[in-house]
Amino acid sequence: MLPHRALAAAFAALLAGSAAPTSTASAQSVLPPDTEARETVAKKVLTDANLKIGDVVRTTNAEKIDGIVSEGISWLARNGTTFEIVEYRPIATPKVFAEATEKYSAQVTLGPERTLENWVAGLPFPNIDLNDPEAGTKVMHNFQRTHYFTESLDLNLMDADTGAMYRDAKGRAKYNVERHFIPEWLRLLKFQGRLFNDPRPKIEPNADEVFYKAGLYPLIEPFDLKGVGGVSFRYLDQKKHDDTWLYLPLLRRVRRISSTQRSDALFGQDVDIDSFGGYAGQIPWFTWKLLGRKAMLASLHGERLPPEPCEGDGGMTFCEPWEPRPGLYIVEGSSIFPGYAFSKRVIYVDDEGWIIPYSDMYDWAGELWKNVHISLRVHRGRHAAEAQHAGCDPGPRVPARARMVSRSRHGRADLRRRSVVLGRPAHRRRPLSGPACSIAWTTIRSTRRPSRSRTRQAAIATRTTATGSTASRATAACSSGQRSGSTRTGA
Repeated sequence: MLPHRALAAAFAALLAGSAAPTSTASAQSVLPPDTEARETVAKKVLTDANLKIGDVVRTTNAEKIDGIVSEGISWLARNGTTFEIVEYRPIATPKVFAEATEKYSAQVTLGPERTLENWVAGLPFPNIDLNDPEAGTKVMHNFQRTHYFTESLDLNLMDADTGAMYRDAKGRAKYNVERHFIPEWLRLLKFQGRLFNDPRPKIEPNADEVFYKAGLYPLIEPFDLKGVGGVSFRYLDQKKHDDTWLYLPLLRRVRRISSTQRSDALFGQDVDIDSFGGYAGQIPWFTWKLLGRKAMLASLHGERLPPEPCEGDGGMTFCEPWEPRPGLYIVEGSSIFPGYAFSKRVIYVDDEGWIIPYSDMYDWAGELWKNVHISLRVHRGRHAAEAQHAGCDPGPRVPARARMVSRSRHGRADLRRRSVVLGRPAHRRRPLSGPACSIAWTTIRSTRRPSRSRTRQAAIATRTTATGSTASRATAACSSGQRSGSTRTGA
C-alpha cells in the first residue's frame, strides 16, 4: 500500500461555496452578448488541437490537450483520466445579477492593499483590461462574487473518499479507498450581495460584521471523527483573518483553528483549506498577477448522475464531458504570509461563470505539487418552474433513486445505496427552490516528491512516492440560494 495522508475533504469545504452554473437563457437570464464569436473561438480550440466533438482523450493521446489545460490536468491525462470532448455551451447570467452589475460596478474600486471598496452587489469588474497591473486581483474578486452563489448554500450528506492510486503488475490503475467521509450538513449564509432573497442587498443588523457565516456539522463517518463539527466567520474587513472553531467530541471542547494553518491539512488530510472551490481565502491575502487569457478546455456541464469514476485511472477521478471554453483567465497568486506551504498557485477562471475549473499548486522548488479540479453538474429538482425563474437550466430529471459508487479497502467495486437527497424517495424529499446539482472535486498529488517545505507540518502532510499518487474525490447534492428564503436539499 502506498503511503498516504487521510483527507477530510468535507470539512474544508465549509470555506468555499459552490452551486450550479446557469446554462440556458430564459426570461430571467441573459447570454453573453458575443455568443456567436465565442462559439467560433471555441471551435478553433478543437481544430488547432486536432480534436473534434465526440473524441476521447486518454493516456495514448494525452499530448493533444497540452497547452489547452493546466499542467496538473495534463498530468491526469497521462495517468489514465479520460476526457470526453463535447461542444461549447454558453453560461447565462441571471438578469437580476446583470442589472446589479450595471447599477453598481462603476463605483467599485480597489483599495491600496488589494481590498474591494464600495461593492454592493453584482460583478465588481465586468470589464477587465489585460494590460492593467491589477487585472489579476480584479479577476479574483469577480470569482469571489460570482453569480453562481449569491445568498446561501446547503449541502446534505456529502460523500468524500480518500485513498491511493497505484498500478498493479499488469499496469492497471487501482484506486484503494481507505477512508470515507460523510458530513451531515454544510450550510453557508452570505450577508452582502444578496439579490434574490430578502433582506436585499444585505442583512442588517450585522453585529459581527461578517461577509458570511458557515458551519459543517456533524461528521458521520469515519468513526474516529464522528461528531466533529465546525463553524467559520468571514469578516467584512478583508484584511482580517477568518475565525474558525472546531468541536471535538472526544474532548468535549471547542478549539479555535489558527489562521496560519490554511495551507496545512486538517486531520492529516491531503487538501488544504485554501484550495477548496479553487481558492477559499481572502483575496488581499495574496498578490495576484494575470498571466493571460486564452481558450482552453473545462468541465462545466456535467451530465452523469450518479458520478461515474474513470476506469483508466482506477476510479481516482470522476469522468465528465469537457468542453472548449472561449476564455479562461490564468492568474498566478503568491501568499503574503511567511511559512505558506506553496510557492504559488496558478488559477484558471472562466470568464462567463467566473468559476475556477482547476488550479495548480507548486512547491518552493517550482515543481508541480498538487492539482484541484472541479466538475459541475446541473440536474432538475422538484420545482423546475422555480429553477427556470432563477435563470437556471433545468437539465435532465434526477432519478428517483441514485446510487453512489464507493470502493472497498481491497479495491473491489462496492455499489451502496446512500441516503443522500438524490437517493431518497420523492415523498421524503423537501422541496428545492432551484436546480439540484452534483459537485465533484478531485485533489491529486504529483508523483514527484516535493522539496522540503518551509513548514515541517506541510512537508509531512504531502509525502508521497514516485510510483503512485494520493487523491480525494467528493460528491454532494446541493441547491443554490437564489429564490426562496429557505433553500435546502433534504433532511
